[in-house]
Amino acid sequence: MAPEIFRWSEMAARALGLAKPVEIYQAAGEDNATNHTCESVVFVSLQGRLISSLDEGSFLALFGHEYGHHIAHTSPFVGTTRLAAIRFGSSIACDPSLSSDLRVLGSRVAMAKEITADRFGVIAAGGIDGAVRLMMSIITGLPAERLTKDIHAYLAQARAIFDDAKAKTGSSAKSVGEFWFGKFS
Repeated sequence: MAPEIFRWSEMAARALGLAKPVEIYQAAGEDNATNHTCESVVFVSLQGRLISSLDEGSFLALFGHEYGHHIAHTSPFVGTTRLAAIRFGSSIACDPSLSSDLRVLGSRVAMAKEITADRFGVIAAGGIDGAVRLMMSIITGLPAERLTKDIHAYLAQARAIFDDAKAKTGSSAKSVGEFWFGKFS
């Protein structure tokens, strides 16, 4: 694996105050990264073409996101029943044998985990630009280094879509979109 990957991993870990050892592996599959829950080590697999398509800022956001899962969703809950609930939120959301109330709860837990991890990614990257390039690169397949000029246009477009959807539904509730747009627009 390219040496800068390990350097960026160390930078993200340092930014988040993560002191546990980190192991990084390359895996086959769609472009994605996964934090495999282990108590004593932070184990991350990089899937697909991530190594060749991300730049420093987007890798910092990616590592921050994955380390955020470990920091927020593993360490504080080791040895508790809450860890199982946190780990299996997505599975609960998709289990047709469970009541709709439980599936909605599982979906909310899963979404909260991802939003929390995204916030760690922004912290590790030192701002939102790397996190947005990470998302844009994974969605479009374009190299992150080619997406540096589009950040503000992307956020403006996302804000317009959000505002339009909110107006059409008549919603007055605060949402994740309002949090992000309020912080970074």
